[in-house]
Amino acid sequence: SVSHDPAVEDQGDEPFARAMGPMQFLPSTWTHYASDGNADGVADPNNVFDAALAAGKYLCSGGLNLRDPAQVVALADDVAAQGPLDILINNAGIQHAVPLHEMPVAKWNDIIAINLSSAFYAMKAAIPGMKAKGWGRIINTASAHSLVASPYKSAYVAAKHGLVGLTKPVALETATDPITCNAICPGYVLT
Repeated sequence: SVSHDPAVEDQGDEPFARAMGPMQFLPSTWTHYASDGNADGVADPNNVFDAALAAGKYLCSGGLNLRDPAQVVALADDVAAQGPLDILINNAGIQHAVPLHEMPVAKWNDIIAINLSSAFYAMKAAIPGMKAKGWGRIINTASAHSLVASPYKSAYVAAKHGLVGLTKPVALETATDPITCNAICPGYVLT
């Protein structure tokens, strides 16, 4: 099933490939929580955190190498074996800030694979189960750079623009199921 590679974590200037964020889908680390996921005192099924926690599937990332499509697909298969996925949050992102003409091809490929392609593989794997269940939520964490550019971030900006571009047709394709697919575009975050 899914192999984990701790060597892909951040090593100074090297990009890391483990998923980031409050929710990623890794069956081996499933933990059951109370239904008030955002700690506002209200268990609201329309709040994505509350809904995920009420379903008992609040999941944490491990050392999944998102550069490797086989690992993302294996992860999706592991999740599917547990039952249909209700909520998918694609929240991985790396960047390497240099002028385009100085961008190493390997870094370009890593950024596109982690920031964009991994979301494609995860959605492709999750949508059939959501369709079968007749409900699902997909949230893609894009970026302010999905909307505007910054110098020295060509690969990151391209990938995050692509993530918004990927979100739109998926939203249209799944709207009648009813599955929603949305992108959020946060500003700068200290990580």
